[in-house]
Amino acid sequence: MDLWKYREWTVDQTCQYLEEQGLGEWQAKFRENNISGVTLQYLTEQHLKDMDIRQIGDRLKILDSIRKLWQITAQGKVFNDPIHGHIELHPLLIKIIDTPQFQRLRNIRQLGGAYFVYPGASHNRFEHSLGVAYLAGELVDALSRRQPELQINPSDILCVQFAGLCHDLGHGPFSHLFDGKFIPKARPGVNWKRMLINKIKMSKKQTQDPPASTQTKKTRTMDLWKYREWTVDQMCQYLEEEGLGEEWQAIFRDKNINGDKLQNLTEQNLKDMGIRKIDKHLKDLDSIRKLWLITGQGKVFNDPIHGHIELHPLLVKIIDTPQFQRLRNIRQLGGAYFVYPGASHNRFEHSLGVAYLAGELANTLRRRQPKLQITDKDIFCVQMAGLCHDLGHGPFSHLFDGMFIKEARPEKKWKHEEASVKMFDHLMKDNKVSEYLTDQDLTFIKEMIDPNRQKKETDTPDWTHKGRGQEKFFLYEIVSNSTNGIDVDKFDYFARDSHHLGIQNNFDHRRFLKFARVCEVDGQKHKHICSRDKEKDNLIDMFNTRTGLYRRACYHRVTKIIEFMINDAFLKADPFMHLSTAIDDMEAYTKLTDDVFGEILNSSHKELEPAKKILKRIITRDLYVFLGEIQTEMSPDEVISKWKKEQTDGIKPEDFKESAVAHEIKDNTSIKNIYLYKKDNPNTAFRAQIDEATTSQAKMIRVYWKNNDTKEIAKTNFKDWWNKHHN
Repeated sequence: MDLWKYREWTVDQTCQYLEEQGLGEWQAKFRENNISGVTLQYLTEQHLKDMDIRQIGDRLKILDSIRKLWQITAQGKVFNDPIHGHIELHPLLIKIIDTPQFQRLRNIRQLGGAYFVYPGASHNRFEHSLGVAYLAGELVDALSRRQPELQINPSDILCVQFAGLCHDLGHGPFSHLFDGKFIPKARPGVNWKRMLINKIKMSKKQTQDPPASTQTKKTRTMDLWKYREWTVDQMCQYLEEEGLGEEWQAIFRDKNINGDKLQNLTEQNLKDMGIRKIDKHLKDLDSIRKLWLITGQGKVFNDPIHGHIELHPLLVKIIDTPQFQRLRNIRQLGGAYFVYPGASHNRFEHSLGVAYLAGELANTLRRRQPKLQITDKDIFCVQMAGLCHDLGHGPFSHLFDGMFIKEARPEKKWKHEEASVKMFDHLMKDNKVSEYLTDQDLTFIKEMIDPNRQKKETDTPDWTHKGRGQEKFFLYEIVSNSTNGIDVDKFDYFARDSHHLGIQNNFDHRRFLKFARVCEVDGQKHKHICSRDKEKDNLIDMFNTRTGLYRRACYHRVTKIIEFMINDAFLKADPFMHLSTAIDDMEAYTKLTDDVFGEILNSSHKELEPAKKILKRIITRDLYVFLGEIQTEMSPDEVISKWKKEQTDGIKPEDFKESAVAHEIKDNTSIKNIYLYKKDNPNTAFRAQIDEATTSQAKMIRVYWKNNDTKEIAKTNFKDWWNKHHN
């Protein structure tokens, strides 16, 4: 039988199909009720019951055979792809996608080693294969419509899509590097090219970490950021601090070497000055090069959101550390990656974007308002805070501190901002960048990373910061703005998340930069970053964009289900892997990334088997079930407890502990403390009059069920309980 044309079958052909499926005994019933292919597509269990097929087992067997046909013509699954938009793929293709063999493509970078050059090249073979399957179907379908004489049938189109979907299944680690370079050298006698690998045995290599540096930070009296303004005496003072004796100071005085001449000094110049020994002039040059770094040309990154962005050489020194590089392996949107295939971006590229935008905003304010006296070091510190603000994120970002740590260590009130400060301190111990910064600068950076925890008592009661004085309060509003939430962290993730999710971003941060000014505000002690009065709608769009991203991605039903499952797996693995205690040791935390998902999934340790089973369910799409969403003022725990107490039958009390979970959805984003200025009075601002809680929504509770064997009973029971007791 041609299954693709089942809707055209006669009654006899339908009966022939039943016989092929081993259901020949029911042919008479189908003939008696005149069941043809057209009728077949609407057949339900109740219809079979009315046809006098009384045994439930028989009805289910028949329905199972019919559902095989429905899959051929059923509506496919829609993926929101950042390149092609909303793409629909055939149900049979989905069955391929939801296999471990295909899911492994999520962890194979599309461009191999190019990812370490282009921070935005985090896309993978998984999303590429979905795109190829979609385009293959589009092209063949277009030919079929345009040239009917080609007689292209639906099975032809599906086969072409299958080929497109599966064409890269055989790629190895880092794509073409594996078959193009590694295999030819490792096994030169094997004629192999990306053929499907059935088994890959991974061996773990134990690496010994170098001991932590015990070197103490040098005490500086010179401001290195102003070295080009140094006199000859100041230049000699710097040489003394660098351990270069009086002999070299005398030579520098004799040749009248000041800061302005220093920036052009070469090794040949030192030889001409009488510094002949190679070890001496190399040591001298090393000290001079430290200063060149401050004003040297930065490194250019090709970012998919902001284009070609240049970052300071000292920021690049931070980027090239294990503590920062770990962010490459922490997904920006956690579990949303398993819902939106394009959401493969990570904290690494986001942090680069925030550092860049922090510099752009600070530089804009300095050019526009020189009286603010924003220095090069101020801008660098703000950029450093933007770069390092997410250093403390754990596996799957907010899942780790928002769900896992709360359950694994309920006694610890721990947030990723706290870990970011600790990781920053850990990074600075072994990095010479700290030589360029005073203790006050480092405090300033940490205050911007974690504004709430870093506040200290000061001599001025109304000023709780120590990094910078009250006159530069506005600098604290650039990276993490506790005044009104308008900051470059959001600017970047709105643009970046929207791009990778394939969702429209209505907020234009570039327009905000055009109108940003620091103004005095009526009734305020400190100056604030403000915008033009005509930009009010653009700022409202910013908050609406945030709400939209939360609802459509972070609070997507399947996103939350997958995050519950990952969290459950981590909790089961914790006694063996000690995930929750890593937050107490930054050296251990440096090694903790999203990779722990794969470590559990591919582990052969019996202690990890319960966690492994849960992660396998994610890979094969055997997910927890959504039961319903209710509007209530009760907490999630209260909802589960009340349902357990008031439910009537069908579910055992102990099932609730094992299977019922719930979470709250409430976005109370209120638009407040937004300050605007008028064109004719650019130095004084006023508070914008905006309706409170413009973007707020009612508190909702979503309830899920873990055990799929009892999901139908749980669905019915939950719905009946809520309707009976609370409607």
